[in-house]
Amino acid sequence: MFFGVANEMLDTLKRTGRKPKTIILRMERVPYIDGTGVTALQGFIRSAQRDGTVVILSELREQPSALLERQWSSFGSAQRAPTLAAALALVPHRSDARAPHSSTRITSESMSAACSW
Repeated sequence: MFFGVANEMLDTLKRTGRKPKTIILRMERVPYIDGTGVTALQGFIRSAQRDGTVVILSELREQPSALLERQWSSFGSAQRAPTLAAALALVPHRSDARAPHSSTRITSESMSAACSW
């Protein structure tokens, strides 16, 4: 369910001309991920990276972390962080004069995403 919403978010942002510089996928509510979820996650990350967006997975639980570790080379330049604070520390600083950080949060039963602009 989440990846459909997340991909729709990316499509909407493309149509409006707004592309986030960074997307943090908070995985703390994902106790399990299977092959279908991995494939969806890979597609989401590839789509975001094509638009120049950095993707950071944070707060991975044991099973998803172990599964993703075995396939990490297929996730491009996506990054991992043990906590949200560590993920936020990986977000590049903005060079323009607008607000230093804004975020959009998408929540489902299993995941949430934060986008920095």
